[in-house]
Amino acid sequence: MNNTFHRLLLCIVSLTVFLFAVKSGNATLGGSVDSIESDRKVLSAVRGSVTVQNDYTVQEIDYGGTAVREYASSSGVVFAIAWNGVRSPGI
Repeated sequence: MNNTFHRLLLCIVSLTVFLFAVKSGNATLGGSVDSIESDRKVLSAVRGSVTVQNDYTVQEIDYGGTAVREYASSSGVVFAIAWNGVRSPGI
């Protein structure tokens, strides 16, 4: 029983450390396009491609194997965020 308690305690401590170590950005729908660069820095992500369309721009960043795409209107307002990968970017 003592061994089981130690394993449970170790699991709880590990989970707590993990949850506090997860970084999160500050992307906000309706926010400024400047928040995209802020997110990249907070997440320690790598800047990816920028695709310019007629009415919007898609800026991509890579966060540990997760591709995060932030969509901004031509007036500089973030209107959508999408990602592909094994984990949520927490933004």
